Amino acid sequence: MHSSDKNTEQMNTVTGAGNAGTAVTGDKKGRRNSLIRLVIFLFLLWGISRVLSFVMMLPLGYSRTIMHESLDRDYDCIVVGSSEAMYAFDTAVFDEIRGTDSFILGTEATYLNGGEWAAFNDYMKDHKGEHAPKTVIVMQGNFEILNSGDEDPTSYSLLMPCLNNLSSKADYYVRVCKADGLWLERLLYWKDAISTDVAENVRVKLSAAYRDNGYRIEDENIQYLGKGQIRRDHVIKENVIDYTAAMPGDMEKITDYDPEVSIEDINSVYPDTLREIARICKDNDIRLITVTAPLPVTEYYDKEYYLRHLVLDQMSEELDIEFYDLNMASDSLYSPDPYGFYDNYHTNDIGARIYTESLAGLLDAVDNGEDMSGSFITWEETCHRAEKFLFGKDAD
Repeated sequence: MHSSDKNTEQMNTVTGAGNAGTAVTGDKKGRRNSLIRLVIFLFLLWGISRVLSFVMMLPLGYSRTIMHESLDRDYDCIVVGSSEAMYAFDTAVFDEIRGTDSFILGTEATYLNGGEWAAFNDYMKDHKGEHAPKTVIVMQGNFEILNSGDEDPTSYSLLMPCLNNLSSKADYYVRVCKADGLWLERLLYWKDAISTDVAENVRVKLSAAYRDNGYRIEDENIQYLGKGQIRRDHVIKENVIDYTAAMPGDMEKITDYDPEVSIEDINSVYPDTLREIARICKDNDIRLITVTAPLPVTEYYDKEYYLRHLVLDQMSEELDIEFYDLNMASDSLYSPDPYGFYDNYHTNDIGARIYTESLAGLLDAVDNGEDMSGSFITWEETCHRAEKFLFGKDAD
């Protein structure tokens, strides 16, 4: 090969290397520019979403007040739950009997793996160590354990802005999106709770009461008593259950008194979430108690209710925590007024008082070393007791 050919080959090699280097540099710049554009897009989307949420989204109600009020002081007993807990747990009654300062960390129409976890996680970020509660009571409603746990869009929309910590909001967003895959829809959370009266919506949000977190949903049948508690006065006819409407027309007697279910069988993220709560409680030396929400007989006289009971019982054994199902308690421990309910899932003020007195008395007895296992009855006994109310003379 001639020297001129060698020089040409070397120049081509150098030029090729230079072009490759330029290409790599160009790729890096391209990726960086794409990332910058993505960040700008997300920031603009967030900004536009914030403006639209203020103008068009419904005023935030109880969740906003409750999450703000939870920062007032360190409470020694926290109740985690959905609306069932907000109605059924009477903080004044519980505190008088137990000598505690309790607070209901209630969220509306949410699941344990969604809004209930988000509220608890948010609260604990600001209440660790010496500021942590001594007791956490997780109150479970009727639908939470055996379902897939996809968070209702409106419930998500009304809770997300109320969380106090940015990391809690990010965790809530990722958690619910993993469950339902609605990544973009959940980012634009305001669209699922749009007000029909924009002018009134803006007026309320500009009011001093709303800015000070004192806004209340206007409903003549409801009173917000503070500390997360909602009261429905039984003297108002609309606040008392109508069993004619509540009772399914095709209700049949239960004959299978020994159904089986295991934690592994259920299509739910519930167990993992309860394990996370248990871990946080253990790390902060908190007593964790799980209870079922009080229900009218029309709701717990159901085979699926007992399957939920079995799952909670198995979880309590696995995690070595306390579990009490007062719907399956003896009459000597818990004897609810059939009309102490507002609807199929929530108590009125009478039902809340009776339930809370029974729960507080049970915990006092347990703390005093009493064996309370005899205060609960079997599923078959629970069914037979329910049948006397549901079927009357035909119960036998």
